[in-house]
Amino acid sequence: SISEQKTIDVFVKNLRPILVNVWDGIKQLEDELKTLSVIENNGLLKVQDNIALILFIGLILVLVFLLVNYIAINKWVFNPLLTLSGNMRSKENFTSDNIALSSEMNVLVSAIGERCSKNKDRERQLEYQVHHDPLTNLPNRAMLKHNLQEAINSSDKTGQCFSLLMIDLDRFKDINDTLGHHVGDNVLCEISERFSKKITDQDVIARLGGDEFAV
Repeated sequence: SISEQKTIDVFVKNLRPILVNVWDGIKQLEDELKTLSVIENNGLLKVQDNIALILFIGLILVLVFLLVNYIAINKWVFNPLLTLSGNMRSKENFTSDNIALSSEMNVLVSAIGERCSKNKDRERQLEYQVHHDPLTNLPNRAMLKHNLQEAINSSDKTGQCFSLLMIDLDRFKDINDTLGHHVGDNVLCEISERFSKKITDQDVIARLGGDEFAV
């Protein structure tokens, strides 16, 4: 009908501005979204550039740190150790003279030096025990054999003679049986001192074992 047509026309007329406004709003929103996307893309690119720069700087710092540590370790650790090892091969005494060392290295060198000194003292003690009688501290049979061989070799070269004196104590067993072995040991020590006072610096007196001696 005519009244319904008029109503529709009025509705359309009133609706058209609303649609135009909505459409304008949609376009404006679309433009704003485009602007925001461009800004975000630019921001992401800047962030990527910053991250790449940070990684590059970090890599350079790590390389510099490794290089400095390598130089420091070479200067304060490896080079002194090589020098000290060379000194150990060329010298009898382990020292760190004329070598610039850190406090830690000085402590290490001092500890190694003390250990080397103790080892040498221990070697000398063992060598002494191997070649000397524990009771009288006189050279033992092994030491006498060594000295006797040297005397034989020297005699072969020079033609000079030498003498070998064998000594055995009579009735020493009676002292051990009647007075005890500790008294017998004291007698052996006293006799050893008397023998040592009667020989010269060129002579060698040794205890072969029991109550047997050799000069």
